[in-house]
Amino acid sequence: MLFVAALFLSYSSIYINPEIFYISAFFGLAYPFILLGNLLLILWWTFQLKLKFMMSLMAIIAGWSFVGRTIQYHKKSIADTKAIKVMSYNVMNFGFDKNKNSRDDIITLIADEQPDILCMQEFCTNSNWNINVEKKLAEVLHTKFRYFNVVNPGNKNYSVGTIIFSKYPIKNKGVIPYATTSGNSTLFIDVEIDGIDVRIFDVHLQSIRFKKKDYDFLKDIGDDRDQTINESKSIISRMREAYIQRAEQAKLVHEAIKNSPGKVIVCGDLNDAPVSFAYAKINDGLKDAFIEGGIGLGRSYAGDFPSFRIDYIMGSQSFDLKNFEIIPKKFSDHYPIKTQITIK
Repeated sequence: MLFVAALFLSYSSIYINPEIFYISAFFGLAYPFILLGNLLLILWWTFQLKLKFMMSLMAIIAGWSFVGRTIQYHKKSIADTKAIKVMSYNVMNFGFDKNKNSRDDIITLIADEQPDILCMQEFCTNSNWNINVEKKLAEVLHTKFRYFNVVNPGNKNYSVGTIIFSKYPIKNKGVIPYATTSGNSTLFIDVEIDGIDVRIFDVHLQSIRFKKKDYDFLKDIGDDRDQTINESKSIISRMREAYIQRAEQAKLVHEAIKNSPGKVIVCGDLNDAPVSFAYAKINDGLKDAFIEGGIGLGRSYAGDFPSFRIDYIMGSQSFDLKNFEIIPKKFSDHYPIKTQITIK
């Protein structure tokens, strides 16, 4: 009964704003584990020849759409030469210089992939580097069209923010301002593809901003009871604040998508799982490329925190989204994702 109740609490997370009741957001994050627990209970009670397995089974069936957000299996389609190649990648400021080869590796990867639309989060240029990555990426993509929203404009040495590279001329561009100051941002560009106006959003919602001690704690929970309690409180407090800020940002992005003049493509790092308030807001009325053409669990986060699907590509209902893929290259704390979109 507890596992069934936990499952329904995870379902509620897409409807309840974390500002009102943030506990449901934690159950949404834990959905894959709660789902697994219920599946194991079904097996257990089935082997025991007990009808109790029906409780978990009915609970899973009631939220079947959430299963599809978590795991998918699609055979790879034949590549459409007319399809638009869309790619999204959180590059972690090119590794924060922890990986000396990360800039070269990422540039080489993008040059090989040749996306028509490239959305990047935590993009960074640094005057101390021996390469201007913004110009270099434009060069390898053979385009001059890009839009970079810098979130630290006062810094003279380096610039950080969200950027879109496009092989289509940019007709219009803008930023969706968040209510509170944040190192994250959402921007958009308007392009014309085969005579159709398309607005492309590059979304980066609020990060949790764990400190090193938080990651250390998650890796190895200490034996000291008081320390464990204090560290747990710190992590929960950070996550709670991030959930609340993401909810407000997601509502702003949702309104911007709804008021777009044409069709939309939405890419980015939502910093939230598919069973969440933020995802539900932004995905409202759109197709999710992973659901349409993904394989497996779709885990896109490659950092120390348990790996979840937090990076997304979405599109208008009239689009065909196929061959969603997570590229297994660990040059950042996120894996790059890509899909093919056919615009009717």
